[in-house]
Amino acid sequence: MYLINNYRIVAKYSRNINDESYVAESLNLADDFKFIKIKNKHLDKRLLDDYIANFPKYIGRKHKNLLDTYEFDVVKTIDLKLINAPLYLISSEYCNWKRMSEIGELTIKEYAQIIIKVLEIVDFLHFRGFCIKILNPDIIFISED
Repeated sequence: MYLINNYRIVAKYSRNINDESYVAESLNLADDFKFIKIKNKHLDKRLLDDYIANFPKYIGRKHKNLLDTYEFDVVKTIDLKLINAPLYLISSEYCNWKRMSEIGELTIKEYAQIIIKVLEIVDFLHFRGFCIKILNPDIIFISED
């Protein structure tokens, strides 16, 4: 798989039972990289209904420590072939940072700084009505700053 809708797959990021994640470049804009997640046909109906009804709200949330989300769409083509299976695409900001789980040993001060930033984001999202169900070192990205 090299093309999905208007994206060229650059690298596979991860795969599990519910989705596949990729680093992709937009075919419409040069050097416009995104992180895309393909949700498979086993997507929970309540979650799908929530994405359809509320996705514009997800796009509008801005925080300096939160990656932007850009698009929720149906996968129409893979490698320029029409798709009949119900697959869904979510695109978000791409960063070339390491996951927290990939970082080696940190000092207590560094851990405390990370935890404070994570709690700021959780508070920011909870205040806006979003609930964080999964929070683990694999979905926390650490920049070199």
